Amino acid sequence: MSKKKQLTEREAIAIGRSLAISTKYSKEISNFIRGKTTAKAKRILEDAISLKRAIPMKISASAGHKSGIGPGQYPIKTASAILKILKSAEANANSKGLNVESLIIKSIIPNQASKSYHYGRRRGLKTKATHIEIIVEEVSLGKKKEVKKETPKDTKSTEKKEETKPEPKKEEKVEEKSAEKENKAEEKKTKAPKTESKDSEPQAKPKEDEKKTEDKTEDKKWLNENLYLKTWKNILSRNT
Repeated sequence: MSKKKQLTEREAIAIGRSLAISTKYSKEISNFIRGKTTAKAKRILEDAISLKRAIPMKISASAGHKSGIGPGQYPIKTASAILKILKSAEANANSKGLNVESLIIKSIIPNQASKSYHYGRRRGLKTKATHIEIIVEEVSLGKKKEVKKETPKDTKSTEKKEETKPEPKKEEKVEEKSAEKENKAEEKKTKAPKTESKDSEPQAKPKEDEKKTEDKTEDKKWLNENLYLKTWKNILSRNT
C-alpha cells in the first residue's frame, strides 16, 4: 500500500497516473521547470505548445540545436499534459486558502508507469506511460527581501548622520568668511593707488600739450619771417 505524503499547511499536491506521454520528455521538462514559480512555468509550457520556445534537452542531446538554447525540442503532448496537472495543483492550493501568485514548484517527479502492448497494426510495441507528481508551496519572498533591505539602509543612514556633525561645518564657514574679508581688503588696497595714478595722468597731459602748441607756434613764426625776408630779397635782386 502506498502511503500518502504528509503536506504542510503551505503545500498542495496534484498527481497524474498512467499518462500517455513520453517519460524522457517529461524528465526534461520537469528538470527545466523545477524551482520556478507556477506563473513562469505555465508561460514556458504554453510557449513550448505554441512552438515559440524550445525545451532544452540535456539528458538526451540527440535533438536539433536551437538558437540560444542548444539541443532542444517542442514536446507538445507532454507539455500540455504537465500544464493540466500544474493547473490542478494551483486549484488545490487555492481551495486550501493559499495565495496562487506566490506559489513555487517545490518538487515535480516523473516516473515510468506500467506499459501495455498496442493493438492492431502496431501490435508487439509497448505504449508510453508516465506518472507525474507535482507539489506546490507558498513562499513569501517579497516580505523577506524587504526586511533584508531595510536593515542595512537604516544602519547606513544612522552612520551617515553620526559622521556629518554640524560643528566642523561651522568652523569651516567661519574660516571661509575670514578669508573672504581679507581678500576684499587686499582688493581695496590695490584699487586705491590705481585711482590716484588715473587722476595724475590727466594733469600731466595738458602740460605736454601746451609745450607742443608753443613749439608749433614758434615754428610758424620762424617760417613766416624767413619767407618774408626771402620774398623781399628776390624782389630787390630783380630790380637791380
